[in-house]
Amino acid sequence: MLMTLIKREVWERRVEFLWVPLVLLLLGLLPSVFVMTGLDDFNFDGTVVIDLSDDAEVPAPPQIPQPPVPAEEALTLTPNAPAAFNWDFHQQWLQAGEAAGLNEHTLEQLDGGVVTDDDSSLNGASHTLFIVYYVIWFLVAYLYLLDGLYRERRDRSLLFWQSMPVPEWQVVLAKLLAPWVLLVCVYWLASWIPQWLLVATLDANDTLGLGTAGDYQPLATLWAQGKVVAAVMLSSLPLACWLLLVSSRATKLPLLWALLIPAALEAIFFWLLGLGSVLEFIRWTLPNVEFADGHVFVPPQPWWTWLTGAVLSAACFIGAVYFRRRSY
Repeated sequence: MLMTLIKREVWERRVEFLWVPLVLLLLGLLPSVFVMTGLDDFNFDGTVVIDLSDDAEVPAPPQIPQPPVPAEEALTLTPNAPAAFNWDFHQQWLQAGEAAGLNEHTLEQLDGGVVTDDDSSLNGASHTLFIVYYVIWFLVAYLYLLDGLYRERRDRSLLFWQSMPVPEWQVVLAKLLAPWVLLVCVYWLASWIPQWLLVATLDANDTLGLGTAGDYQPLATLWAQGKVVAAVMLSSLPLACWLLLVSSRATKLPLLWALLIPAALEAIFFWLLGLGSVLEFIRWTLPNVEFADGHVFVPPQPWWTWLTGAVLSAACFIGAVYFRRRSY
């Protein structure tokens, strides 16, 4: 019966489960298109003169005098060219690198802008696109949960479902699992193709000069993203159950009630007890994903926050079931 209720959610919410991920998948291909089209055509060097008149002559660019080249650097100059205006930085770079003990291959990589820092790795590019999809999923799931039980009372379809031999807790559980587990998997899968295409285009045609290193590890990247998804689903579960509770009780403006009640509790705790524990716990329940050195992860939390979150999640879920049963 639970699987049937989840299928019902997917059928009634085709916009969130089908059309939004499809649009995001198409939009996620735009970075790869930008890389493939070669945006370096828009880059230019030199002097730009803007002439608004019809007969004005374009002035010549100013000539900057170059300092005289020392005698010991005369060997680095290109033949048949004035020494003062043709100082070859590339040869100076190679000679300085060889003096420092670097081989020619390493010098050519550094000179071409190829870096091996994790911040410019292909794994980092893939994780960046994943975070974009992840943020959009959270916003969609937030609105989905607020509207889940509230919509049933508004259009009075709750009367029909209450007449069916379906336990209340299974209906509420389906309302929770559909956006919090199934929907995040749909959005994550929708990000795979844009991620892989972006990595492939960056690796094959680095026209933007990003200096990405060919160090992409698809399995390790997906594993890291999967751990982030699982950690966020667990750490933010109190927030999801709280939204369901508000949706089961609020008669108007559930979004306002979802924000107003925690704010009031925070004010009471702060003024009476001088504590900001409510706000601190809310910050913990919000998705907290860190991105550093080309890696994406969820920072560890103390055990008491997990225990408190589990207790509050269970309380909010039981409250949502209770208020739904007593709606009519």
